[in-house]
Amino acid sequence: MSDNNIDPRLVEMLKKQILAELKDDDARRREELLLEREQNKKTQDEYVAKMKLSTDPWVEVMADVKDSNGLGVRLEWNDAFIAFLKENGINGTDQEQIVQKYIALLLRDTADKLEGETPGGSEYA
Repeated sequence: MSDNNIDPRLVEMLKKQILAELKDDDARRREELLLEREQNKKTQDEYVAKMKLSTDPWVEVMADVKDSNGLGVRLEWNDAFIAFLKENGINGTDQEQIVQKYIALLLRDTADKLEGETPGGSEYA
């Protein structure tokens, strides 16, 4: 049977059916991705809660790429990390200020290292 004998209505119906199935697959994939992100967030939140209770110093930098807002960064830390910073001479009026000073020193040391001014390791990195 040649292509000339195929009913154009059948072809159109098949095209519509295929497009509908593709849209359904795309919607299903988006839903699966959303569920996976929610599960990952729950797992991350549980990990952060556990680490905040740890007696070992802990800090974590978390970054998210926003669609139109660029990059978002947030830090999480525990009390042991703050005690560690204080023991190493980094003080402030509150935990936020102590961590900000740490980040500033870390960035300065990293910039110095990149410029070749700090041979070897960094004091804070």
